Amino acid sequence: HQGIASGCSTTPMRYCPDDAGTRAQVAVFLLRAKHGSGYSPPAITVSSFTDVPVSHWAATWINQLTAEGITGGCATNPPRFCPEDPVTRGQIAVMLLKTKHGGGYSPPAATGIFTDLTGHWAATWAEALYTRGITSGCSTAPLKFCPDRAVSRAEIAIFFTKTFTSPAAKSGDLNNDNKVDIFDYNILVTDFGKTGSAGWIKADIDKNGKVDIFDYNVLVGAFGK
Repeated sequence: HQGIASGCSTTPMRYCPDDAGTRAQVAVFLLRAKHGSGYSPPAITVSSFTDVPVSHWAATWINQLTAEGITGGCATNPPRFCPEDPVTRGQIAVMLLKTKHGGGYSPPAATGIFTDLTGHWAATWAEALYTRGITSGCSTAPLKFCPDRAVSRAEIAIFFTKTFTSPAAKSGDLNNDNKVDIFDYNILVTDFGKTGSAGWIKADIDKNGKVDIFDYNVLVGAFGK
């Protein structure tokens, strides 16, 4: 409903929930989650990665994701992105948090919550997801994260919903920057009067399928927080 993912097929409409999400697909999802469903990245004439030619369908998305500091690719010598590889749980933990909090974000030190992340490069990122209630891991007895396991498209939908639909967003933080300010107000003004499926419109704070005076009142009440 948020316009982040368009499914895997249009005739008939299908989502392919059990398929692994690819790194290229996730690049698109992340930038739409950050900038809005109508976002299109700028055109490019040179690609940042040797395995992503300018003609690749996701080239502009991948290059913009890199420009915003959300990913450095899958290899550095030569620089590669591995666009068709499945995204792993460890990788998506990093991408989600950097999209949400900025490319320079670093999570707190790991405390050893997950039994399978001792010494793992993604330990701090996975724990940050856990403490925010975005994931409960892949196993509870013992608590494990399975950082190298591929993420299904169904799991991606859950991760994105929990990451980008936060209590702050519901109270007026429409651009997910952890504050309610003039930028959120401008989004609401742009969307004011629009109607659609409940929750689909970015400024539909109360999720009733329209942007109206009630959404305005919620945002104004939270302004400055």
